Amino acid sequence: AAIAAPSIPPSDTMVRWFNLLAMALAVGSIGFVCFVWQPAATESWPLVERRLDTIIWSGWVLLGLSSGLLLLLQTASMVNVALFKAATQPALFQVVQSTRFGRLWSARMELWLIMGGVLFLAQQFRQLRWLALIFGVVILLLNSLYSHAAATQDATVAILSDWLHLTMTALWIGGLVQFFGIIGLVRRSAASATPVLGRFVGYFSNYARIAVVGLAVTGLYAAWLQVGTLAGLRTTLYGQALLVKLLLLVPLLGLAGVNLIWTHRRLQAGQAVWVGRLRGLVGAEIIL
Repeated sequence: AAIAAPSIPPSDTMVRWFNLLAMALAVGSIGFVCFVWQPAATESWPLVERRLDTIIWSGWVLLGLSSGLLLLLQTASMVNVALFKAATQPALFQVVQSTRFGRLWSARMELWLIMGGVLFLAQQFRQLRWLALIFGVVILLLNSLYSHAAATQDATVAILSDWLHLTMTALWIGGLVQFFGIIGLVRRSAASATPVLGRFVGYFSNYARIAVVGLAVTGLYAAWLQVGTLAGLRTTLYGQALLVKLLLLVPLLGLAGVNLIWTHRRLQAGQAVWVGRLRGLVGAEIIL
């Protein structure tokens, strides 16, 4: 009780948040194509396909940028300098060459480059998107290997749980971004967009349900492991952040439920007004 409550520098928060968003977009955008777009699209949509590829490549570029920022953050924390001043520190190379973080970071960058090569080939051979998705998911594992989970007593189970949690988050959130990006194009390209979008909503809802179940199970385990008590939700930074996260999750699940129960049926019934509502609901889910 005599120890002062730790504070989290804003740069740490922003870099880690950006890293999570980049991982979600890079992995989830490919997951959407593999699990939703390919089985649900019954005809060729060149314009929509280009938009899907643009979002995938955007996620890949942001993933590389976030990797560079993570290295700067780790170096800045070790030598106690500002984030971007770490780029000129000799310790930067020591971090890469002589620390566990550096070895994991190097492996992440190698996988990122390979993933980019696979995505390039996937423009001609679409089935290679599955391989790119696998490389992305392995990058998530490397992130879990230097997370809170890696510092626990039962590290193996905790790391695997954290990895699954990250993967489910990425598939859901990145998939939502991809879905949001194509709704307008499908509406303009299809003669009757409502049943087409209804079919996509049905596939995405099933996909998201699996993600939510995975998040619930792994989230409860992480909460028990990292917080442990109800009092910890109020008295620790980790617990307070988790509590806010849970409060945001309630309306998020509510919006997902609306899409599952009402939006899907209304679109299948041909009610065009629900196309605009779908875009708004998906946008609200992304923001939450």
